[in-house]
Amino acid sequence: MKNSSSDDFSLLFKIKSMFWMTRPLNGITASIALMVSIFVATPDSYDFVPLVCISIGGFLAAAQAMVHNDIVDIEVDRINAPQRVLPRGILTIPQAKIFAIVLFVVGFFFALYVDLTSDIWYTTLVFVFMSVVLDIYNLWLKKMGFVGNLSIGFAVLMLFVYGDLYVDNQFDVTPMVMGTIGFLLNAAREVVKGIVDVEGDAQENIKTIAVRLGRKGAALFAAPIFILAIFATMPIILDGYELFTKISIIFFDVLMFLYMTLIIANPTPKRAYIIKKFILWSLFFILIVFLIDSMLYYL
Repeated sequence: MKNSSSDDFSLLFKIKSMFWMTRPLNGITASIALMVSIFVATPDSYDFVPLVCISIGGFLAAAQAMVHNDIVDIEVDRINAPQRVLPRGILTIPQAKIFAIVLFVVGFFFALYVDLTSDIWYTTLVFVFMSVVLDIYNLWLKKMGFVGNLSIGFAVLMLFVYGDLYVDNQFDVTPMVMGTIGFLLNAAREVVKGIVDVEGDAQENIKTIAVRLGRKGAALFAAPIFILAIFATMPIILDGYELFTKISIIFFDVLMFLYMTLIIANPTPKRAYIIKKFILWSLFFILIVFLIDSMLYYL
Protein backbone atom coordinates (compact mmCIF):
# COMPACT_ATOMS: atom_id res chain seq x y z
CA MET A 1 0.00 0.00 0.00
CA LYS A 2 1.32 3.43 -0.95
CA ASN A 3 2.22 5.60 2.03
CA SER A 4 0.48 8.97 2.18
CA SER A 5 2.49 12.18 2.35
CA SER A 6 1.70 15.26 4.42
CA ASP A 7 0.62 17.13 1.28
CA ASP A 8 -2.19 14.62 0.67
CA PHE A 9 -4.23 15.96 3.61
CA SER A 10 -6.18 19.21 3.95
CA LEU A 11 -5.16 21.86 6.47
CA LEU A 12 -8.36 21.38 8.47
CA PHE A 13 -7.78 17.62 8.66
CA LYS A 14 -4.20 18.23 9.83
CA ILE A 15 -5.38 20.60 12.57
CA LYS A 16 -7.94 18.06 13.80
CA SER A 17 -5.29 15.34 13.73
CA MET A 18 -2.87 17.54 15.70
CA PHE A 19 -5.55 18.08 18.33
CA TRP A 20 -6.18 14.35 18.76
CA MET A 21 -2.43 13.71 18.67
CA THR A 22 -2.19 15.51 22.02
CA ARG A 23 -4.53 12.90 23.64
CA PRO A 24 -6.76 15.69 25.03
CA LEU A 25 -8.36 13.48 27.69
CA ASN A 26 -4.92 13.03 29.28
CA GLY A 27 -4.38 16.78 29.30
CA ILE A 28 -7.87 17.55 30.59
CA THR A 29 -7.37 14.99 33.36
CA ALA A 30 -4.07 16.68 34.31
CA SER A 31 -5.78 20.08 34.36
CA ILE A 32 -8.62 18.85 36.54
CA ALA A 33 -6.15 17.08 38.86
CA LEU A 34 -4.41 20.41 39.41
CA MET A 35 -7.67 22.24 40.03
CA VAL A 36 -9.03 19.59 42.37
CA SER A 37 -5.82 19.40 44.41
CA ILE A 38 -6.06 23.17 44.92
CA PHE A 39 -9.78 23.13 45.74
CA VAL A 40 -9.63 20.27 48.25
CA ALA A 41 -6.87 22.00 50.19
CA THR A 42 -9.70 24.37 51.25
CA PRO A 43 -8.19 27.85 51.12
CA ASP A 44 -10.44 30.81 51.92
CA SER A 45 -10.49 32.10 48.35
CA TYR A 46 -9.15 31.47 44.86
CA ASP A 47 -7.56 33.78 42.35
CA PHE A 48 -9.29 32.74 39.15
CA VAL A 49 -6.74 33.85 36.53
CA PRO A 50 -3.68 32.02 37.97
CA LEU A 51 -5.85 28.94 38.47
CA VAL A 52 -6.80 28.96 34.78
CA CYS A 53 -3.16 29.47 33.80
CA ILE A 54 -2.08 26.55 36.00
CA SER A 55 -4.72 24.32 34.40
CA ILE A 56 -3.71 25.32 30.87
CA GLY A 57 -0.04 24.76 31.74
CA GLY A 58 -0.85 21.26 32.99
CA PHE A 59 -2.75 20.50 29.81
CA LEU A 60 0.08 21.74 27.59
CA ALA A 61 2.77 19.83 29.53
CA ALA A 62 0.80 16.61 28.98
CA ALA A 63 0.08 17.53 25.35
CA GLN A 64 3.71 18.16 24.41
CA ALA A 65 4.68 14.87 26.05
CA MET A 66 2.11 13.01 23.94
CA VAL A 67 3.39 14.57 20.72
CA HIS A 68 6.98 13.85 21.72
CA ASN A 69 5.97 10.26 22.52
CA ASP A 70 4.61 9.82 18.99
CA ILE A 71 7.83 11.18 17.52
CA VAL A 72 9.98 8.81 19.55
CA ASP A 73 7.65 5.83 19.02
CA ILE A 74 7.00 6.17 15.31
CA GLU A 75 8.62 2.83 14.43
CA VAL A 76 6.71 1.03 17.20
CA ASP A 77 3.49 2.73 16.11
CA ARG A 78 3.95 1.50 12.54
CA ILE A 79 3.29 -1.94 14.09
CA ASN A 80 1.08 -1.22 17.12
CA ALA A 81 -0.89 1.84 15.96
CA PRO A 82 -0.52 2.47 12.21
CA GLN A 83 -3.64 4.68 12.30
CA ARG A 84 -1.83 7.41 14.25
CA VAL A 85 -0.84 10.75 12.77
CA LEU A 86 2.85 10.11 12.06
CA PRO A 87 2.65 6.55 10.68
CA ARG A 88 -0.13 7.70 8.34
CA GLY A 89 1.99 10.60 7.13
CA ILE A 90 -0.52 13.27 8.15
CA LEU A 91 2.37 15.22 9.69
CA THR A 92 6.08 14.88 9.04
CA ILE A 93 8.55 14.38 11.89
CA PRO A 94 9.88 17.98 11.57
CA GLN A 95 6.31 19.33 11.70
CA ALA A 96 5.57 17.26 14.81
CA LYS A 97 8.76 18.52 16.49
CA ILE A 98 7.74 22.13 15.83
CA PHE A 99 4.28 21.39 17.23
CA ALA A 100 5.77 19.91 20.42
CA ILE A 101 8.08 22.90 20.87
CA VAL A 102 5.20 25.34 20.43
CA LEU A 103 3.14 23.48 23.05
CA PHE A 104 6.07 23.60 25.49
CA VAL A 105 6.83 27.29 24.93
CA VAL A 106 3.20 28.37 25.33
CA GLY A 107 2.88 26.28 28.50
CA PHE A 108 6.13 27.75 29.83
CA PHE A 109 4.76 31.28 29.52
CA PHE A 110 1.50 30.36 31.27
CA ALA A 111 3.55 28.92 34.15
CA LEU A 112 5.81 31.99 34.20
CA TYR A 113 2.77 34.26 34.40
CA VAL A 114 1.60 32.43 37.54
CA ASP A 115 4.98 32.95 39.22
CA LEU A 116 5.09 36.62 38.27
CA THR A 117 1.59 37.37 39.53
CA SER A 118 1.41 35.30 42.74
CA ASP A 119 3.34 34.65 45.93
CA ILE A 120 4.91 31.41 44.73
CA TRP A 121 8.05 31.02 42.62
CA TYR A 122 8.21 27.39 41.54
CA THR A 123 5.41 26.97 38.96
CA THR A 124 7.79 27.43 36.03
CA LEU A 125 10.31 25.09 37.66
CA VAL A 126 7.66 22.39 38.15
CA PHE A 127 6.40 22.82 34.57
CA VAL A 128 9.90 22.43 33.10
CA PHE A 129 10.78 19.58 35.47
CA MET A 130 7.64 17.58 34.64
CA SER A 131 8.02 18.20 30.90
CA VAL A 132 11.60 16.95 31.07
CA VAL A 133 10.61 13.90 33.14
CA LEU A 134 7.92 12.96 30.62
CA ASP A 135 10.28 13.43 27.68
CA ILE A 136 12.99 11.37 29.42
CA TYR A 137 10.35 8.69 29.88
CA ASN A 138 9.63 8.77 26.15
CA LEU A 139 13.31 8.55 25.25
CA TRP A 140 14.73 6.13 27.83
CA LEU A 141 12.64 5.23 30.88
CA LYS A 142 9.93 3.53 28.83
CA LYS A 143 12.49 0.97 27.67
CA MET A 144 13.27 0.12 31.30
CA GLY A 145 9.88 -1.49 31.92
CA PHE A 146 8.46 -1.01 35.40
CA VAL A 147 10.80 1.88 36.18
CA GLY A 148 9.15 3.72 33.31
CA ASN A 149 5.70 2.77 34.58
CA LEU A 150 6.55 4.23 37.98
CA SER A 151 7.82 7.45 36.39
CA ILE A 152 4.38 8.04 34.84
CA GLY A 153 2.78 7.46 38.23
CA PHE A 154 5.27 9.89 39.75
CA ALA A 155 4.34 12.56 37.20
CA VAL A 156 0.68 12.22 38.24
CA LEU A 157 1.60 12.38 41.93
CA MET A 158 3.51 15.61 41.31
CA LEU A 159 0.35 17.26 39.96
CA PHE A 160 -1.28 16.84 43.36
CA VAL A 161 1.87 17.79 45.27
CA TYR A 162 2.12 21.05 43.32
CA GLY A 163 -1.58 21.83 43.67
CA ASP A 164 -1.45 21.18 47.41
CA LEU A 165 1.65 23.32 47.98
CA TYR A 166 0.24 26.11 45.84
CA VAL A 167 -2.46 26.75 48.44
CA ASP A 168 -0.48 27.12 51.65
CA ASN A 169 3.00 25.61 51.17
CA GLN A 170 2.14 22.60 53.30
CA PHE A 171 0.80 19.10 52.72
CA ASP A 172 -2.85 18.20 53.31
CA VAL A 173 -4.28 14.70 53.62
CA THR A 174 -6.83 14.64 50.80
CA PRO A 175 -4.56 15.81 47.94
CA MET A 176 -1.87 13.36 49.05
CA VAL A 177 -4.36 10.48 49.16
CA MET A 178 -5.58 11.45 45.70
CA GLY A 179 -2.01 11.70 44.46
CA THR A 180 -1.23 8.24 45.84
CA ILE A 181 -4.28 6.77 44.10
CA GLY A 182 -3.24 8.47 40.86
CA PHE A 183 0.33 7.24 41.22
CA LEU A 184 -0.69 3.62 41.73
CA LEU A 185 -3.42 3.47 39.10
CA ASN A 186 -1.30 5.10 36.43
CA ALA A 187 1.51 2.66 37.18
CA ALA A 188 -1.00 -0.22 36.86
CA ARG A 189 -2.40 1.31 33.68
CA GLU A 190 1.06 1.47 32.13
CA VAL A 191 1.61 -2.22 32.91
CA VAL A 192 -1.73 -3.06 31.27
CA LYS A 193 -0.86 -0.81 28.34
CA GLY A 194 2.24 -2.96 27.77
CA ILE A 195 -0.08 -5.89 27.00
CA VAL A 196 -1.56 -3.86 24.13
CA ASP A 197 1.82 -2.95 22.66
CA VAL A 198 3.72 -6.16 23.39
CA GLU A 199 4.49 -7.09 19.77
CA GLY A 200 5.90 -3.74 18.72
CA ASP A 201 7.68 -3.28 22.06
CA ALA A 202 9.40 -6.65 21.71
CA GLN A 203 10.67 -5.74 18.25
CA GLU A 204 12.01 -2.41 19.53
CA ASN A 205 13.58 -4.06 22.62
CA ILE A 206 11.36 -2.14 25.05
CA LYS A 207 11.48 -4.23 28.22
CA THR A 208 7.93 -3.81 29.47
CA ILE A 209 6.52 -6.23 32.01
CA ALA A 210 4.46 -7.80 29.21
CA VAL A 211 7.60 -8.38 27.12
CA ARG A 212 9.49 -9.83 30.09
CA LEU A 213 6.73 -11.93 31.68
CA GLY A 214 4.19 -12.35 28.89
CA ARG A 215 0.65 -11.03 28.80
CA LYS A 216 -0.61 -13.21 31.63
CA GLY A 217 2.42 -12.37 33.75
CA ALA A 218 1.84 -8.65 33.20
CA ALA A 219 -1.82 -8.99 34.23
CA LEU A 220 -0.81 -10.78 37.43
CA PHE A 221 1.94 -8.21 38.05
CA ALA A 222 -0.59 -5.36 37.81
CA ALA A 223 -3.01 -7.03 40.26
CA PRO A 224 -1.31 -6.04 43.55
CA ILE A 225 -0.93 -2.47 42.27
CA PHE A 226 -4.70 -2.34 41.73
CA ILE A 227 -5.18 -3.72 45.25
CA LEU A 228 -2.87 -1.07 46.74
CA ALA A 229 -4.81 1.64 44.89
CA ILE A 230 -8.05 0.32 46.39
CA PHE A 231 -6.55 0.33 49.89
CA ALA A 232 -5.30 3.89 49.30
CA THR A 233 -8.92 5.05 49.14
CA MET A 234 -9.64 3.88 52.71
CA PRO A 235 -8.83 7.24 54.37
CA ILE A 236 -11.58 8.81 52.25
CA ILE A 237 -14.14 6.11 53.02
CA LEU A 238 -13.39 6.09 56.76
CA ASP A 239 -13.06 9.84 57.29
CA GLY A 240 -15.71 12.55 57.50
CA TYR A 241 -16.38 13.10 53.82
CA GLU A 242 -19.75 13.59 52.15
CA LEU A 243 -21.86 10.44 51.77
CA PHE A 244 -21.92 11.09 48.02
CA THR A 245 -18.11 11.02 47.98
CA LYS A 246 -17.88 7.81 50.00
CA ILE A 247 -20.39 5.98 47.79
CA SER A 248 -18.56 7.19 44.68
CA ILE A 249 -15.23 5.97 46.06
CA ILE A 250 -16.71 2.55 46.83
CA PHE A 251 -18.08 2.40 43.27
CA PHE A 252 -14.63 3.40 42.01
CA ASP A 253 -13.03 0.60 44.07
CA VAL A 254 -15.47 -1.94 42.62
CA LEU A 255 -14.51 -0.79 39.13
CA MET A 256 -10.80 -1.19 39.89
CA PHE A 257 -11.37 -4.70 41.21
CA LEU A 258 -13.43 -5.50 38.10
CA TYR A 259 -10.70 -4.23 35.77
CA MET A 260 -8.12 -6.30 37.63
CA THR A 261 -10.26 -9.43 37.42
CA LEU A 262 -11.07 -8.98 33.74
CA ILE A 263 -7.46 -8.49 32.63
CA ILE A 264 -6.27 -11.49 34.64
CA ALA A 265 -9.04 -13.67 33.20
CA ASN A 266 -8.27 -12.77 29.60
CA PRO A 267 -5.14 -10.63 29.02
CA THR A 268 -5.60 -10.06 25.29
CA PRO A 269 -4.43 -6.84 23.61
CA LYS A 270 -8.03 -5.93 22.76
CA ARG A 271 -9.23 -6.27 26.36
CA ALA A 272 -6.13 -4.52 27.69
CA TYR A 273 -6.77 -1.60 25.34
CA ILE A 274 -10.35 -1.27 26.60
CA ILE A 275 -9.30 -1.52 30.25
CA LYS A 276 -6.53 1.07 29.94
CA LYS A 277 -9.11 3.45 28.45
CA PHE A 278 -11.58 2.74 31.23
CA ILE A 279 -8.91 3.30 33.91
CA LEU A 280 -8.32 6.79 32.52
CA TRP A 281 -12.05 7.51 32.42
CA SER A 282 -12.36 6.19 35.99
CA LEU A 283 -9.61 8.54 37.16
CA PHE A 284 -11.43 11.37 35.42
CA PHE A 285 -14.63 10.33 37.22
CA ILE A 286 -12.99 10.31 40.65
CA LEU A 287 -11.49 13.75 40.07
CA ILE A 288 -14.96 15.10 39.27
CA VAL A 289 -16.24 13.47 42.48
CA PHE A 290 -13.60 15.26 44.55
CA LEU A 291 -14.32 18.51 42.73
CA ILE A 292 -18.00 18.21 43.64
CA ASP A 293 -17.06 17.30 47.23
CA SER A 294 -14.93 20.43 47.53
CA MET A 295 -17.82 22.53 46.21
CA LEU A 296 -20.24 20.97 48.70
CA TYR A 297 -17.81 21.95 51.46
CA TYR A 298 -18.55 25.63 50.79
CA LEU A 299 -22.35 25.24 50.55
